Amino acid sequence: MHNYVLEGEIIALTSISHIGETYGINAKLRREKIVQPDGSIEEVPIISGNAIRGILRDRGMLHMLRMLGYGVNEADGTVKGFSLPAFYFLFSGGSLTSKAGEGLDIDEARMWREKIPLVALFGGAMGNQIMQGNCKVGKAIPICKETAHIVPSRFITGKELSMKKPNWQYYWGSMPLPDGAEALGIVTRDDQTGALLRLKTGIYVQGNAGVIRTLPQTEVEEALRRSEAAAVLGSIKSKRKADASRENGKRGGRPK
Repeated sequence: MHNYVLEGEIIALTSISHIGETYGINAKLRREKIVQPDGSIEEVPIISGNAIRGILRDRGMLHMLRMLGYGVNEADGTVKGFSLPAFYFLFSGGSLTSKAGEGLDIDEARMWREKIPLVALFGGAMGNQIMQGNCKVGKAIPICKETAHIVPSRFITGKELSMKKPNWQYYWGSMPLPDGAEALGIVTRDDQTGALLRLKTGIYVQGNAGVIRTLPQTEVEEALRRSEAAAVLGSIKSKRKADASRENGKRGGRPK
């Protein structure tokens, strides 16, 4: 299975209303607390990944059903529909139930996952089982003064960071490292990549946008030893290899 990461900018053409906490008839826009470089806290409106995922699911399912002939036929006005449980399953993910005969059959739902890519992508719940989707959607963070230290710099300056070498700042951001910490490169664990940091205490941690998480110290030390050994082996040249490199250099480089 291949993993694809899609990122970009969203430009709002109209006002955005994303409700968070509600108190009776009063509601607040959804906000998250962001730690600022000076240690202060700011509440910033952020669109949850789940909200974006829901929009993608709705648009994808609607397009698929139209292509299959469901909905209103614009030519003669006839309507072609399907069962309500199937509609809920496709557009809202369905619902769990422990009673036999309610909702769709589990085997049928599994068949849908195999036959309909969008079901495999977004998942759903049928019967007493939840089928996980393969699509993971992150938050939409506004580009502003309060988030400039956690948003990748290319979205602020318009310039791509150099990725010729593993750039830990791509994952950490532009904020300063913890006092006395050292950035060693990047690390991937549990399908999440981040900056590999060694704190002042000698503890290895993974950093993402200013947030750190602990790592298994023994595994990190062993991986670093293997990496150092591979670098040493890669720099060793035999006499034959050195002679070949010298000859290729005289000819203008390695033959194509």
